[in-house]
Amino acid sequence: MITTRRSNGYDTVETVRGGVDVLDRKISGISETAPAREESMEEAKARMQRNLDRLLNYDRYSEIEAEEKAAVIEDAPETEKIETVAYSDEDIRPTTTTTQFIDGDPQIFNDAEKSKKEEKSTYKLNGKGKLVVVLYALVVTVVLALIVLNTGVLKSLSKDVATLGESYRAQAAAVSAQRAEIAEISSDEYIARVAETDLGMILR
Repeated sequence: MITTRRSNGYDTVETVRGGVDVLDRKISGISETAPAREESMEEAKARMQRNLDRLLNYDRYSEIEAEEKAAVIEDAPETEKIETVAYSDEDIRPTTTTTQFIDGDPQIFNDAEKSKKEEKSTYKLNGKGKLVVVLYALVVTVVLALIVLNTGVLKSLSKDVATLGESYRAQAAAVSAQRAEIAEISSDEYIARVAETDLGMILR
């Protein structure tokens, strides 16, 4: 860091290291400044009052100054200035980006055709894709057919089960009736009665 100070009539520079160097000598033949006139107390008071009034009424003074400036401008004679602007061909001519389709650049049209072909080709299916779609459709059709067949088979089986249940109940009722008849026939009273009445036997 360097600090400048005046010492003994010379301009000196004091560095951080503490050294003092002579820069240039002061010219003694020229007086520095004219002695300033001292302001009286009343003048200083009036000046401070005027500054305070300007500070407090800033808006009003700025409007007055603006009106004075407008009046000065209106009083001044109007001179018409006609600006002539010269245009070069480069300013008027459109850029190459604008004129690339007018000039018929073949590369741009080729790029446009390629993009159209790419858009069309993205929606096409190749042979493998078609085969996969057909196989998927066949699998779905087979699964749906199996579901329909299983539903029919289950309905027919449920009907068969219902008819078998009814026949079982009928057979079970016949078997229970036969058992009751067998139990009645095999009783001792029935045997004795049949032997006495039908066969003419006498119980001793």
